[in-house]
Amino acid sequence: IYIMLLQIFIPILLIVGLVGNLLSFYVFTRPNVKNLSTFRFLAYLSLVDLFYLLIGLPHIIINVFFSYDFRDYSNFVCSLHSFLTLFLSHVSSNLLAGVGIFRCVTITRLKPPSRQMIK
Repeated sequence: IYIMLLQIFIPILLIVGLVGNLLSFYVFTRPNVKNLSTFRFLAYLSLVDLFYLLIGLPHIIINVFFSYDFRDYSNFVCSLHSFLTLFLSHVSSNLLAGVGIFRCVTITRLKPPSRQMIK
């Protein structure tokens, strides 16, 4: 049953992830928002997540459908795939944390208008 779930879930996850990240990148690089730093962070995040999907999920799909592990091809391919998978997942989580920290700093540094100026 585990293999059946992988055969159904992983291709759907790959398709939805590809479409979602491409759409997010398109939206976050539109001319009216691309100069805002938060949207730039989110555009980078969608690209990193897209690469993570393209590197990580095909390995699982090839394993499930063809019972072949391309990481057995050579130590270099195994090391490169492992490194890229781990590196991109860490970059993704660090970008997300960076967006949160940047937004927190931006919000706390903004001063609300004083009441005297409103009157």
